[in-house]
Amino acid sequence: MDNVIGSALRQARSAQGMSLRQLARAVHFSPGYLSKVENGAKIPSVELAVACDRVLGISPPIADLAKRLPRRRRPVAHPDTVVPAQLPHAPSGFFGRDTELSALTEWARAEPRGPELRCRVLTGDPDAGKTALAVYFGHSSADVFPDGQLYLDLRGSTAGPLSVQAAHVRLLRGVGVGTGSIPEDPDEALAMYRSLTAGRRLLVVLDDAADADQVRPLLPGGGTCAVLVTSRHRMPDLVVRDGAAEMRIGPVPDTATRDALCAGLGTARVAAEPAATSALIAALDGAPLAIRTAVARLRDEPSRTITGYLAALLAGRAAESPTLRTRAHRRPEIRRPRTLTG
Repeated sequence: MDNVIGSALRQARSAQGMSLRQLARAVHFSPGYLSKVENGAKIPSVELAVACDRVLGISPPIADLAKRLPRRRRPVAHPDTVVPAQLPHAPSGFFGRDTELSALTEWARAEPRGPELRCRVLTGDPDAGKTALAVYFGHSSADVFPDGQLYLDLRGSTAGPLSVQAAHVRLLRGVGVGTGSIPEDPDEALAMYRSLTAGRRLLVVLDDAADADQVRPLLPGGGTCAVLVTSRHRMPDLVVRDGAAEMRIGPVPDTATRDALCAGLGTARVAAEPAATSALIAALDGAPLAIRTAVARLRDEPSRTITGYLAALLAGRAAESPTLRTRAHRRPEIRRPRTLTG
């Protein structure tokens, strides 16, 4: 077609006074890919053409031309037959997150609002239980996502975060694309991923994300999928530009911590040491892992007192890091570091 699409795209972009980089941010494709399309070096994907039509108001739409362009078909391993179930096993003894689960369930069961992205970002401290909440929610809401669940550990808090290319490979393999059929070009891989997830009721869990730049190239294109991101960091850019919503995951309520102690140790054992129990609840600071550790160790040692466990816990922390403090400022009766060692 003698680069009709590329010429129309360049003309519309120039008329709007947009640079390649500005357009790239608006349509979520790289400037390099757009440049190749404008110069006729790349055949544009239908997804890109639709996005450019929407942003630039191109008339007649270049998406109509893109749909008619001949393109080499890559063999796909029947992705429509694959229902991924990639979530890790649900955490045992899950507790204390009724409010958060209720909010997530309401969000997931609401009808999609057209093509708008459905994305929630769970943020909080390293020991807040974000991953456990996301995984437990995914299992408990499996009926809402009949087309399956994709799970990806982005390793954002480590020295070696997962690259976008590696993430695309894993996501596409998750929906049934053979490794040899996955495009090497990141934009083409993203276009394939969005095409194969369009119209499907999938839950995509992106765990331990570093920032919005790591998440954005992994977002599906339509509103039928739901995306749950966990991160130690807030992502205001994802909220502003992509319509995500943040949910802060704070400490487990003290009442839930007490309930967990009673359930694991027995009400009588907890009631026998009311002062030590209250002090232990304060020391555990609402951190799910620390609470489960305390319950497990006290349950395994029936003769051990809560007072004795608390003393050993605080002594161990003081030896490790005597300068760190947490809610001790709000609870002067106890002093302990934030790092929880159990």
